[in-house]
Amino acid sequence: MMKQNSKRNIGTRKMPRINRIPRTNSMPRRTGALWAVCLLLVLSLCLVEFPALSVQAAKSKLSGYDSINAFSEGLALVSKKEKYGFIDTKGNVVVKPKYDMAYDFSEGLALVKQGTKSGFIDKKGKVVIKLKYESAYVFHGGMATARKNGTEYLIDKTGKEIFKVNSGSWVVTYSNGMAILCNKDNKYSIVNNKGKVVAKNLNYDVVDSFYDGMAMVCKDNKWGFINEKGKVIIKPKYEYVRPFREGLAMVTKGNEKYGFIDKTGKEVIKPKYTTFGSSPDGFADGVVVIMKDGRWVIVDKKGKEIKLKEDYFFLYDFSDGLAVVETGSGSIVINKKGKEVVKKKYDSISSYSDGILVAKKGEKYYFLDKTGKVVVK
Repeated sequence: MMKQNSKRNIGTRKMPRINRIPRTNSMPRRTGALWAVCLLLVLSLCLVEFPALSVQAAKSKLSGYDSINAFSEGLALVSKKEKYGFIDTKGNVVVKPKYDMAYDFSEGLALVKQGTKSGFIDKKGKVVIKLKYESAYVFHGGMATARKNGTEYLIDKTGKEIFKVNSGSWVVTYSNGMAILCNKDNKYSIVNNKGKVVAKNLNYDVVDSFYDGMAMVCKDNKWGFINEKGKVIIKPKYEYVRPFREGLAMVTKGNEKYGFIDKTGKEVIKPKYTTFGSSPDGFADGVVVIMKDGRWVIVDKKGKEIKLKEDYFFLYDFSDGLAVVETGSGSIVINKKGKEVVKKKYDSISSYSDGILVAKKGEKYYFLDKTGKVVVK
């Protein structure tokens, strides 16, 4: 809000007498036009003299919200008086806050809940999958899980129930168009987003999510990887692994140091790192944020490191070239070279998405561009 100038002390003074010009028939009547001009001049002087008036007239688009999420697919989830809706990057309301619960858009659809029923809406707010499910989860890889009348289903984006989960089995996880199911005998199956079983009776202690076409598996406390057909690609031999991201996976063999392998199992980056960033899944946006010798570093896929300032408390994953940093006294933003591009400290800043950083200071929200300039408030 613009700072209000001190009001000038306007005293009374005599105005010079203006002699009236006699009206003649040759002179057109301009009283209305003169009044309009005078009114505009007065209003202009008021705005110059009292600029706060113009700011108050244009109320902040982001005021009144209890929370604003990071943008996802061009829209941000907002809450207001315990109701949820969506706004665009200019702060315009696209879906009024009316749902009891809602989740970020994923693959063009958002999961919403009203009362005890869940369904999905599109980016215009139109209900495309009726709110008829007792519970549901967001879409990943063209499928989602939903429960109706006590039975769990895999559904596609049209709402078609492509796979019915048998009694005694359940969906463990799903991603990249593949769902992992487990039965009461602890045997795993893989179902694709067409509802076809592509592998079954997999004998592992754990089968986790698919990323980059590979899933983590555990057998006798050792971890490895299988492909989408259930075939072993990298034998279980690691103490700990994370999913493949951008062709590389983070692994450790028991020395409590993390390194990275490619999809053939070849070691690409030697194990020399300890704590990782907010998302422990490895590479994002071509780099990984990880800790070495008690200090945060940015590492690229060739193992090249950029050391960051010692006072950085925590780092989030990079997105579109930017990462949010917690300094202990506030949030800032850096680029891949470690340069601070948003130096002003906010209470919180979301991940950079759709060209916008959502920042909060006190009770106020702001939309920032990648340079930190406030574009909506």
